[in-house]
Amino acid sequence: MEAEKNYLVIGYHRGKVIAKDEWNSLYYVECEEEMAPIGTLIEPRVLQPVQKLEKEEQFEKGYEILKEL
Repeated sequence: MEAEKNYLVIGYHRGKVIAKDEWNSLYYVECEEEMAPIGTLIEPRVLQPVQKLEKEEQFEKGYEILKEL
């Protein structure tokens, strides 16, 4: 059985930790910055795809910048 991969925390936006997987897909979880500092790994089971956010929030400048990281 393959071990579950953790996702890399790449930033924060509006009280949400933003992480990406190996295919650069973005995920989020509402969380304090101190709980998951940038550069740490986070378990995918606690994350939600960015697509589950309201459409207007998905397309804010903060997420567009994070997609480029």
